[in-house]
Amino acid sequence: MKAEYMPYTKPAFEADFQKVNSSSGQNTSSDVAWAVYVGALNTPLKMQVFGRHIRGRDGEIIAKSQQGQAGITQDEMKNFKHPESESADSLTGGSILNVPEWSPTINDSWICGGVHSRQPFHAASPLINDNIFERTFVLTVTGRELVGLALAGYRKTGGDPKLGVVFQSTQTAKAEDLTLISYNTKIAELNTEEKARAFLKKNGMI
Repeated sequence: MKAEYMPYTKPAFEADFQKVNSSSGQNTSSDVAWAVYVGALNTPLKMQVFGRHIRGRDGEIIAKSQQGQAGITQDEMKNFKHPESESADSLTGGSILNVPEWSPTINDSWICGGVHSRQPFHAASPLINDNIFERTFVLTVTGRELVGLALAGYRKTGGDPKLGVVFQSTQTAKAEDLTLISYNTKIAELNTEEKARAFLKKNGMI
């Protein structure tokens, strides 16, 4: 099923991706990022699930780290996949980003895909400090995802015991205007925890 709105053509997407990639020093494939974007945009499940991916010693996703950080569980990996696929990978119709080649910009591409089709985003990890902020990069991946949703006009609309806190699109124009460039620019601006926390609080994300 195709989305009704698709702001990115492939050439426009690739141009933005290359600009962000070169400015950040990343070296990942625009083909993978485009596939992630289209997969998220057109997922049959019409929803996305985000949260920490915590891996054990064997690389498998586990529910909690030794420090007690909570992440996406194996149950969620099974529940939010396309019926015909083996995993929840968004490239195969699922609603969780889980690809071998990963980078912040590929992650941003996934957020853009879900946002541009105005899907709800379900937080699988508790929205606590340890899951949002960290010392080296200011924001965890989950924190970065919350920034993207805030930029796109998403707001917290409640919770579900099984699905966690839900964020819904409330401003179509903001959702359609989110690009890899605007996303990356805002992340660069939020270069301290104080700034990032203030932005997320102002937008009702935490």
